[in-house]
Amino acid sequence: MVLKKNISLFALFLFLGIGQSIYSSESSNERYKCQKRYSLLKKYLNKFKRPFTMITLGSEWNGYSSFKAANIYHDSVFVVTENQSLLFLCQQQLLHNLILLTESLNKNNLKILSQCEDFDIIFVPDLIKTFQKESKAVLNEIINLGFLIFITIPKKKKLQNDDQYKLIDEIEAYLLELSAIKLECNDPNYEENFYLLERSKNYLLRKTWDRGLHSEKSHRIESNYVEKKLIKNNKNLKGITIESEWKPGINLITFKMLQGVFPIKEKIIENLYSLRTILHNDWVINNMIIQGNKLSLIDFDDPRRGPRVYCSDHLFEKNLQIIYLDDKEEIIKRLIQGLK
Repeated sequence: MVLKKNISLFALFLFLGIGQSIYSSESSNERYKCQKRYSLLKKYLNKFKRPFTMITLGSEWNGYSSFKAANIYHDSVFVVTENQSLLFLCQQQLLHNLILLTESLNKNNLKILSQCEDFDIIFVPDLIKTFQKESKAVLNEIINLGFLIFITIPKKKKLQNDDQYKLIDEIEAYLLELSAIKLECNDPNYEENFYLLERSKNYLLRKTWDRGLHSEKSHRIESNYVEKKLIKNNKNLKGITIESEWKPGINLITFKMLQGVFPIKEKIIENLYSLRTILHNDWVINNMIIQGNKLSLIDFDDPRRGPRVYCSDHLFEKNLQIIYLDDKEEIIKRLIQGLK
């Protein structure tokens, strides 16, 4: 009911001409901060000579940076989190490379996310506002999410209390301890410090969200600004090494476990039907990457499986049932029971 009310109000604003663009001002200060953040971000987005995946942790005014970048970097995928009110904008902007996750993020689900996914850009518009007293604990998981981590921290000002001063000091000291660098904005009116932390994650510790931790470092990531690939080599593969190009986006299971709402179910189901025409030897949603309005299969020709075949009606129906589910425990239960 609340969501419908919010969407109706926003639609009314659009009709009245108040919100003619997603970049128009509901708050000039918020818009100004977003513009400054994006001017710092885009210098690094431009370095990529391949498709990339960017996730924004916490809400930013009108999803500014993600929406603007999605309009420019069409082959890349942009994941927006924790702001269900953006669903209307996602549907209206006709962008094919957006994903919206609505699950509240915390150190526990961020830990699992860091184990089964790898992001090229992680953007946290306001770490302290989003995670409050948990900021440092959450930061320990954020730094394991991928390659380039951008974090904004408010500058100290009179409006903040002693606890906020202390938290800002603690977080900034910890970022510097991690060898983060402060990006200069050269604008005295910009009231945030913008940090960049560059990390190198060499392995995925889980194949997918629903799987346990690997007992060995079998899923190796090789990544730079030009190419990114996944190299698999474990005892179950009988010494065979499998190398594949990394597809931008996130696993469809991750989308379901973090309460993905965009793309909408109808679009995902439409894509699922289109994948039925592709030969594969392990046709299950664990082997599907959601890339906005596109769904792609991965893990072709697993040597532990048989030859490539078309998906059977029975197998397709089992996968389709999971798409319709919203209860995470039931989804995990179905996956454990198996989709064969």
